[in-house]
Amino acid sequence: MRTLLAGLALVLALAGCGREDPPAKAATPAPPSAASSSEPPAGSSLEPPPEPGLDLPPAPAELERVARAFLRFARGRVGPPVDTPVGLYLGGRFVRTLPNAEAGDRAAWAVCPEGGSYAGRTCPFSAVDRLAGAPRVAVSSEEPQHPCAHPVPLPGAGPGRSVTLQPDASLTCVGWFAVQLVVNDVGQVTTVNLVHAEP
Repeated sequence: MRTLLAGLALVLALAGCGREDPPAKAATPAPPSAASSSEPPAGSSLEPPPEPGLDLPPAPAELERVARAFLRFARGRVGPPVDTPVGLYLGGRFVRTLPNAEAGDRAAWAVCPEGGSYAGRTCPFSAVDRLAGAPRVAVSSEEPQHPCAHPVPLPGAGPGRSVTLQPDASLTCVGWFAVQLVVNDVGQVTTVNLVHAEP
């Protein structure tokens, strides 16, 4: 019996020889925190950076400030930078005047031109809704330009008076749009011009 136990102990000892412990697992990196995301935290007043590749001339600081305020309004965060009636245009053509008392109502910014269509699309049209649905928007001093867009010059949109918001200069004729704002001397929007490309 003693010999049997000794033999069994020897077999077990030999079976353990040459056995390696499994390598230690590398620590799994923690997922990036919300703070490291490129998007601002919910409720932040900061806007996402412009879409990379938008090689557009920047707007003067005061006009950019007004444009970003209008963008925050379109996204439902603040009231509009408006203190007078606002002329609403499509492709540089006047459609109607928005009374100052209605400016805080985002739905009131919708327009419909005579004939019910513009740039191959049908009513309603809303610069506010288009901006609200664009995840990233660039602000530029350049007037709305796209190979498939044919706006007429906007009244009052001289140098230093207008600023343009657009999502991406490379969008196709089906998806491109821009919103041009005319701003008065005290930083209030007086004209909003929605420009679509022709699909």
